[in-house]
Amino acid sequence: MTPTFLPVEQLRLDEDKWLYLHSGGALGAGGPVSSISVELTGKIAHFRLVLPANDEELVAAIRASLRTTLICRPTIMFPVLAAAYRASMGRPISVYG
Repeated sequence: MTPTFLPVEQLRLDEDKWLYLHSGGALGAGGPVSSISVELTGKIAHFRLVLPANDEELVAAIRASLRTTLICRPTIMFPVLAAAYRASMGRPISVYG
């Protein structure tokens, strides 16, 4: 299969599945999508998501993410963190109805 090259950095709907694009490729709900290569320009071209190599790295990454709730009041940080986690679960939702 020939990879598809995408010149944008954003969420993208591909074959009814949402993908997050970064300079290292694309991530879907099931992990990396090898059939898509991404070429970015400008400062965003250096942004690359790296998957944890093992379970210990995964646990450390989750703990680091949860520590962001210590930055300021929980009433502010919990919704921010929840939005970040929610974004990886599928189609974006509108707060306007």
